Amino acid sequence: MPKKLDIITLPDPILRQISDPVERIDGDLQRLIDDMIETMHKAPGVGLAAIQVGVPRRLLVCDVAEKDQPPAPMAVINPEIVALGPVTREYEEGCLSIPDVRIDIERPAALTVRYTDRPTITYSPLTGDRFLRGLMAPIRPGTVFALLQSGYAADFVLALSLESLNGLHNPVSAQGGQPATGAHDFTRALALLRDIQLAGALTFRMEAGAHGEELLVFFRQRDMSSTTAAGIAELRALLGIGENDGRYSLVYSPVPGGKGELAVHTRSMLQILLALAGTVDVPQQHISEQRASAVPRADSEQMPFMVKSGEHRPQDAYVTVFYRDRWFWIEDTDYQSKRAFSFIMFLFTLSEEGDDRRPPVLTIPTG
Repeated sequence: MPKKLDIITLPDPILRQISDPVERIDGDLQRLIDDMIETMHKAPGVGLAAIQVGVPRRLLVCDVAEKDQPPAPMAVINPEIVALGPVTREYEEGCLSIPDVRIDIERPAALTVRYTDRPTITYSPLTGDRFLRGLMAPIRPGTVFALLQSGYAADFVLALSLESLNGLHNPVSAQGGQPATGAHDFTRALALLRDIQLAGALTFRMEAGAHGEELLVFFRQRDMSSTTAAGIAELRALLGIGENDGRYSLVYSPVPGGKGELAVHTRSMLQILLALAGTVDVPQQHISEQRASAVPRADSEQMPFMVKSGEHRPQDAYVTVFYRDRWFWIEDTDYQSKRAFSFIMFLFTLSEEGDDRRPPVLTIPTG
């Protein structure tokens, strides 16, 4: 939890010391930033430099939100003045290191500054038809399984991105309600896939097929252990696929595939978001005012995601959103939810269908 630091005041000579650049953005720096923001707000003030709390680094925090607006603190790391505007104005200013003193100072009305913010997640939002295609079209099976090849955990990725695997239905449906038939087998199949993946017996290859390139999935390995071989045999039995020399073509289908095929029914980004919607703690006031609806889920405990809400800004959050007098957040100590959130942002990028246009970039602070 952020703590309030002591603010150094004149005539302490450290305030005239030249600060060194910040060379590394890490957890220690993040904690200093959080402590400085806490100190600035408690003072109260609208800006605070690291040197004012005894740290000679080129770092400051500020919050210029109006009194009727939620706090909007930001960190400015290694700022450099690039250009000064031609017009000057007088402003009444104060300083937390010179308490009870306010004077008029003439400064440029505008300036250009180059700096680094705290670690962020940056993505390019889609618009129009392209956005709708990316949101509503099922994610390509090859895209999903390519993530497994890159090292993502099979059980985690497939639990979020599949409605069914060769006819076995995901117990966490995008529509909510009761778990579908075969839900237990789906969960067991994903656990087996993860074990096979960890054993190095889950591999992939692209080959030319009748309809262009196709992704082949292999469940085999030279000199595999008896445990891995037993796991592959159990997986084949659950999925209803023959031995086929451990080689299967990946196809998109909500029903079991044919001989030598592994059918996957992938979700769209919209379906993934709907599946996760039941884990959001919607305030009762918002429900009663019909601003939002509750999405009750019998399977919510199985979801690797949880969004909390409350009237007060959380002290230890991974990401926060302020909406209609309520804070919504993911706990920084909730690894499962943080992993799911990051994965969803990544999937949005993968669901794009390719376009040379470059839409605006939004940057969402993660602290």
